[in-house]
Amino acid sequence: MKRTGMVKPPLVLTLICLIVTAALAIVYQVTLTPIQEAKTAAAEASCRELMPDADAFSELVLPTETTTDSGAQLLAISEASAGGQTIGWVFTAAASGYSGQVTVMCGIDCDGLVTRVKISEHTETPGLGSKVAEPDYTDQFIGADAETSAAIDGITGATFTSVALKEAIGAAFLGYQQIAEVE
Repeated sequence: MKRTGMVKPPLVLTLICLIVTAALAIVYQVTLTPIQEAKTAAAEASCRELMPDADAFSELVLPTETTTDSGAQLLAISEASAGGQTIGWVFTAAASGYSGQVTVMCGIDCDGLVTRVKISEHTETPGLGSKVAEPDYTDQFIGADAETSAAIDGITGATFTSVALKEAIGAAFLGYQQIAEVE
């Protein structure tokens, strides 16, 4: 058998791989900015949903302590302001649920009371664990402080998810306490 017969197929395959890799890299670069803009717009829309009286949001640097004793973690903080005055904060936190991370956005006003809670991401069981994302459940947290939010009953059959939601809200209050000490 000729040597060229053994060299040609790997060269063709390598060339195809290089072309596909270059095309993938180009597509990634072209779509990166629109994807980031869409994520930013979605995050701002969620912030507006949690703090409807705010006219501006600015992301803050996370405090030094971001993990609670239960393992819930504070992921982001946005300061909400209206007319140049701080009216509260939107905290994004995550805790472990039954089948994965439960990521929660929680608005807390300057008095330390929950304005609204929204589950932004979860992989919980549809129809059971996902019930904690419904307004019938999350609206119970409106007006609650750190102590009363921890005392709200969970959903029967969705204990892990209910606990994860309360732990994530606890992480939001951890962030609030650290911000309140600074201001």
